[in-house]
Amino acid sequence: MMARFKMTREFYIPTDGVKVEREGVNAEAYKYDFGDKPVAMMFIGKQAKPAMHYKYATVEKRDAAIEKFFDDQAEVAKFKAERKAAEKARKEAAVMDAKVGDIYYTSWGYDQTNVDFYQIVGKKGQTFKVQAIGKTIVEEERGADYVVATPAHKCGEVMTKRMNGTGGFTMSSFEYASAWDGKPKYQTAYGWGH
Repeated sequence: MMARFKMTREFYIPTDGVKVEREGVNAEAYKYDFGDKPVAMMFIGKQAKPAMHYKYATVEKRDAAIEKFFDDQAEVAKFKAERKAAEKARKEAAVMDAKVGDIYYTSWGYDQTNVDFYQIVGKKGQTFKVQAIGKTIVEEERGADYVVATPAHKCGEVMTKRMNGTGGFTMSSFEYASAWDGKPKYQTAYGWGH
């Protein structure tokens, strides 16, 4: 079997390219000339392929485009840092607020909607013991049931979970648990799904 050739950043950078960087910005640019046209090639982070690769009418326009590229990347990095800090604060607040007895629910499914309920049965720092609990149908319509949690009915094993950045738990690859507001939740009625 023949080995697949991996394109590295060095493959794209011209031999006469002059590297341009800005301190604190996770990006780099290379400027060179193609015939009589100034050219800039820009890379973000560790990307192998250039994010931008353009010819410009003048050297001034090329240099201005490189500066704008660095400005834009600095803005993106600032936005990501602020979002990460906000998510961390939201998670810390949710962890502080969550207590034993709180109920969470998941709503999931393909071609039908399923609802499952979970209750916090233990807490230590950011680690929670979570127990699946039953549900009761409180209203029925054609093809739809509305269910509420039944904490007295325990299901399965107690699971250890860590709260995520949005204040809930990932129960499986397809189930995300959010805090239950106490209102009945819609699910597809028995016999109406796939």
